[in-house]
Amino acid sequence: RDNDRLFDKTRRLMLALIDASSLEEVVIAVEDSLRQEFQVPFVSLILFSEKPMTVGRWVGADEAHKSIGGLISDDKIVCGALREHELSFLYGAEQGVQVGSSAVVALTHQGLHGVLAIGSRDPQYYKSSVGTLFLSYIADVLGRVLPRFTQPSHPVY
Repeated sequence: RDNDRLFDKTRRLMLALIDASSLEEVVIAVEDSLRQEFQVPFVSLILFSEKPMTVGRWVGADEAHKSIGGLISDDKIVCGALREHELSFLYGAEQGVQVGSSAVVALTHQGLHGVLAIGSRDPQYYKSSVGTLFLSYIADVLGRVLPRFTQPSHPVY
């Protein structure tokens, strides 16, 4: 039953991402869905670029790797309690101190595009034994949707 509910919430988010016609709609769909539908208290979607866009949170890839490189170096989701500087980078100093545990996934497809982190006040909520199938799926789809709005379009001949 829990998986059915998770699947339904994920399905609605995937449809919103597919239907998105702008970067703003993608960012809103992800953040609203995770906060409202999934009831995740702390959500961080950070996109990597040396040329930030006007929508969303953007940081340079070098800055991200210095701050959270260990969290996004592998193609796996990192779950558990994070270090203070990692929490501050992901959620901001004010919210970071409230996060007890997190799940962090790199958004990758044809290179690294960003990171998605979700957090809980409960230090035991996100731990290495927690299932990450749905979060992994969301990250895979985001990794494919984001380039449509973040990379310069190529002329069609």
